[in-house]
Amino acid sequence: MTTTPTEPCATVPPEVAHRRATVRHLAQQGLSNRAISARLGLSKDMVRRDLAAPAPPTETRAQRLARRAKDTDEAMRQLCAAAQAVDGADPAHTPTDDETARRWYDDLRATAVVLLAHAEAFADYYPRAMIGVQRRTEDVSAP
Repeated sequence: MTTTPTEPCATVPPEVAHRRATVRHLAQQGLSNRAISARLGLSKDMVRRDLAAPAPPTETRAQRLARRAKDTDEAMRQLCAAAQAVDGADPAHTPTDDETARRWYDDLRATAVVLLAHAEAFADYYPRAMIGVQRRTEDVSAP
């Protein structure tokens, strides 16, 4: 199987990675593809392919996973804060017009469906963490 310049390769030989890094560095300094090819003794097509190749990841897999966990933790904090704000606002007992009430209802139901799907996926992925937790399986999407 061949890879296109937009497909990430599992491994790139060190000499290719070094050449690509050099080509990128020279391009960032403002050199044209022709100037880079002349300086490095490469064809213009090779320079073009090296510039089109995906850049190597700047962080390790462990760093990416740690960053993703941190970002998810922050999103969960924001979710909880938003839920507390909605609970405090008590929209069901807030006087408003019918159009706004319907929009709030639809928003709450749609959000509940999405959140329940995430909760169920979480429970499926982490079954040991769910020991003793009652799973809710009824459909909240029906009015």
